[in-house]
Amino acid sequence: MAAIEAYFGRIDILVNSAGVDADNPSARGLSLKQWDRAMQLNVHGSILCTKHVIAAMERSGGGSIVNVLSLCSMNDEREDAADHVAKAALRSANMNAMKYASRNIRINSVHPGVVRPPALAAAMREQGDLIQMLTDRAELRTLAGSGSATDVAAGILYLVSNASRFVTGSELVIDAGSGRNYQRGC
Repeated sequence: MAAIEAYFGRIDILVNSAGVDADNPSARGLSLKQWDRAMQLNVHGSILCTKHVIAAMERSGGGSIVNVLSLCSMNDEREDAADHVAKAALRSANMNAMKYASRNIRINSVHPGVVRPPALAAAMREQGDLIQMLTDRAELRTLAGSGSATDVAAGILYLVSNASRFVTGSELVIDAGSGRNYQRGC
């Protein structure tokens, strides 16, 4: 953190956006190695970054932290236990927002539904079931079209900008309304 502060003069923004798209079985098939990987990547990394950035933000008079979670952190029926629990743990960590509000540090989260990241095209070629899953979910959206990483980035940009200066402890769901219609997993 000291090197970042020395180079930029201060730290105003932290976006915790970590995740792994791997074989995440249900609780029955979950190995300790898979569990540890999900917790290390999602929870430990984000919490440690937040811890150190908060100290820097306190020194400079405030800032904005955004945790990129998942629509699945709000849904208790997802099958891949480790990823679901990790994202839900970070969602709980967002409740710390009020502890830092008096220090002008805002903590919010975005919860994307299914979006089409660039890497998804290759996965779709390899996994026919994924194509059907996305097609099925697209029918449940209330807005036309499919979401993209740009849509998620726009939500993050809002939360780190001065336009959201009065927003903390909030969860911005970016899913074209599918979370309202689809309650059986993500």
